Amino acid sequence: MRRLSILTTAVVSLNLAVAADVTEVRRYFDEENGVYVVDVPEGIEEVKMESSDVTAAGSYPIVKRGLGTVTAGGAMAQFDGEIRIEEGVYAAKGADSLGTSKGETVVLPQGTLKFISTTANQLAFKDTVTVYGTVMNSGGVDQLNAFSGPVILGGDARFQGQSIGFLGNTLAMDGYKMTVAMNKSAVLKFENVKIITGGNIDVLQGRLHLQGDAVWAGSEDNRLSIAAEAKLGMREAVCNIPWTLDLADGAVLYPSKGDINGFDGNNWSGPVVVNGKAVVQYKAEEPDTFIRLGGPVSGSGSFVINSGAWLVLSNSGNTFAGGVDVSEGVDRCGGLVLSANGAVPVDGGRLTIRSGTLRLSAAEWYDLPEIEVTSGGRIAGDHWGYGGTVAKLTKWGAKPLDFAAGLTVTGDTYIAKATMRVSDVPTGIPGLIGVHTNFAGQSDWEAFCGGSGEPSAALLKNAFSKLLSIGSEDQISQTMLSPEAAYRTWTSAETNLMAAYSGYIWNNDPTNKICTFASSIADTSILWVNNERLFKRTASSKDAGGNTHFLSLGECVLHPGPNSFQLLLGHRKSGSKGTRDDLRPQLGINWAKENGIMYREGSYGAPTVTNYLDFARLVDSEDGMLFTTTKDPSTARVNLNDGLYRAHFDSLRFDRNAEKRCAIDLGGIDMLKQNGFVGCPLITNGTMCVTGVWSFAANDIARHPVEVACDAGIVFDDAKLSVSVAGYPRGEGGTVILRAEPCATVTGMPVLVAANPGIAVWEIKREIREGDICLVLYGRLRGTVISFR
Repeated sequence: MRRLSILTTAVVSLNLAVAADVTEVRRYFDEENGVYVVDVPEGIEEVKMESSDVTAAGSYPIVKRGLGTVTAGGAMAQFDGEIRIEEGVYAAKGADSLGTSKGETVVLPQGTLKFISTTANQLAFKDTVTVYGTVMNSGGVDQLNAFSGPVILGGDARFQGQSIGFLGNTLAMDGYKMTVAMNKSAVLKFENVKIITGGNIDVLQGRLHLQGDAVWAGSEDNRLSIAAEAKLGMREAVCNIPWTLDLADGAVLYPSKGDINGFDGNNWSGPVVVNGKAVVQYKAEEPDTFIRLGGPVSGSGSFVINSGAWLVLSNSGNTFAGGVDVSEGVDRCGGLVLSANGAVPVDGGRLTIRSGTLRLSAAEWYDLPEIEVTSGGRIAGDHWGYGGTVAKLTKWGAKPLDFAAGLTVTGDTYIAKATMRVSDVPTGIPGLIGVHTNFAGQSDWEAFCGGSGEPSAALLKNAFSKLLSIGSEDQISQTMLSPEAAYRTWTSAETNLMAAYSGYIWNNDPTNKICTFASSIADTSILWVNNERLFKRTASSKDAGGNTHFLSLGECVLHPGPNSFQLLLGHRKSGSKGTRDDLRPQLGINWAKENGIMYREGSYGAPTVTNYLDFARLVDSEDGMLFTTTKDPSTARVNLNDGLYRAHFDSLRFDRNAEKRCAIDLGGIDMLKQNGFVGCPLITNGTMCVTGVWSFAANDIARHPVEVACDAGIVFDDAKLSVSVAGYPRGEGGTVILRAEPCATVTGMPVLVAANPGIAVWEIKREIREGDICLVLYGRLRGTVISFR
């Protein structure tokens, strides 16, 4: 009743003012209405409240009339009564401008309460402020904490201008609407604000920002509507909000800080309606930011998750149709989290992970949507476990994640910390599938995310990742340890590395042996093999420097990135126990692309451990040349010595069309180290060049003959062929075959070296016909025979 009488009085007074056509400032006591009036006509801006006004008003309300502006400051410090803004602007400058906290400030429909403070916390009014009209900030400070006392909507109200803060107070909406139309970069901030009666909030421009405890009365009939380009921000917000969140096309969810592990805050608990594409993005200086939609999400729209943000969907009743895109440009970790105790989290639309991470955080999943992963996306299982405790480790991968609806991988994709099953994928998984093991601590997590000074381009640097076989379930189960069994193989001194624990992935189609390495992660394709026991090895297989690294990938097709390619073999230094610095790659090559050729830019030092790559067939299907030593097309050669240390191929093929000259440079390959280089047929339709020393270990070639075939000729460029027969068993023979098909010429005369005394025969033919043996090694351990024809 009190508010209604105030509003009636205001209208009567307004009519009187118009009739009088006031053209100058008037200060008078309105005895009929029992109020002291300061009447400032339109166009007048320099009027101030004086101490004489406070004296004249006494305990009666002070009423601002007229369309002009009056500025209030310290002169109002002793005023205990009500301030009523019926017309025009009442500009509050300083904490005393609304008087003491004993009175109430009322902003009527034609009035505006304007803040012009230049200090963020100068105001923080404890007065009760009732708003029917407009509240705005146009002062010199963007973060103005204005209200710490009760705020009441007496009608539909509007907040605009620069940022305005509510601090720990109550807001009674009484069914009215609050329109938020701040400047585009400005914020209406609710910090620990309790809404005691419901209403509606329309955010047309700027950001509504929730921080701390957010307890809102009302129901799903109350609506918070976010317009296109407007934002709903949350920062460590513990929310109990039953309202409906209505997201227009282009609306932005803008979390700024949150605990990505605990999900304790930043939770919208009411229903959500998404129309068009709603955007989730993060505040640039804040890592690990997320917003959780705990209520059911409906509507025809979708979500686009931009750089670094996390969206958590955790309601089993989600029915929105547009799905989720995790977009490119992620420079810190970010993505989508599905967490709903096995319920269907997305009830329509394809889930596309273009970059960032899809985190599946549930005990069991049987009805995942169709998922497409492209361009460096990551899929993660339950539990991050920053601390790396054993208790957390043993929980990972307890139940399989079944992609029964289909999983399409078209880019470099990394599966993290989970046991995953791929069902009914007839085309297989034509992508790079990897697994990230546990991080030793938060610093390693940040390094993996590209934070803390680590360059984001090195996407997997210090990520502790591993690559896995793609084959049938039976094949994998015979060779891969379960997560728990793998962990038990490590000694206590090695547990801080946490590399043994990981999940595994299999494809139920046993005929699928294709694994394609393709990249569109920025301009770089990365194949990373780190310090992992990918297959169970005996204790004796460990060399002095660390673990045996074994990677089996079946048939592999390499598709380098548009401008660069990296093949890195990481290892743990001798005596190290897995410190972060020691897990950096120690063997590898950076390649760049120019003139259609992938050429070497540099290399790392030699490793101290055995790195073993096992390819059934490696095919380079790009037009450019891979693993070359120079970017000059006339001299470019494929160098297998750099980056492929102790590798085994059933077949290694480099295909080139007739216009492109292909060279495989076998210079410097030493097959003596680490018990030899396992037999490797090399096939090319280009020219094969041999430079430096090409060495063979007899004890390996006895079991695995080495065969090299080409159709354009073999060039020996000041080359030496060497064989070691030390310790070679009596009565056994080994074979090295250089074969040209269908016909080619060996140019240049190689220098043949027998590294140790014994019987060995090298046979060279200048003209090579189809089926001819070019070079043969055999014999017993007595003397050396070399023959030329």
